Amino acid sequence: LRKLSESKKLQFAKQFLGQSFPVLFESKNENGLQNVFTDHYIKTFVPESDSLENQIKMVCLTEIRDQKVFGELI
Repeated sequence: LRKLSESKKLQFAKQFLGQSFPVLFESKNENGLQNVFTDHYIKTFVPESDSLENQIKMVCLTEIRDQKVFGELI
């Protein structure tokens, strides 16, 4: 059931690749990535940038790799 859920989540996210969304940057994360959520509740990993905590910025969803969605700051 968990595998099905993960598969559906990634299928949903795949339709938004290449699109940009406003996201709220919260606390910093490990491994040089921050995880943020789009307005469609897609958990996205973005390379960490300086001092973005508590700011809303545009992020483009770029790829799905290792069962995770990645994006880049615009």
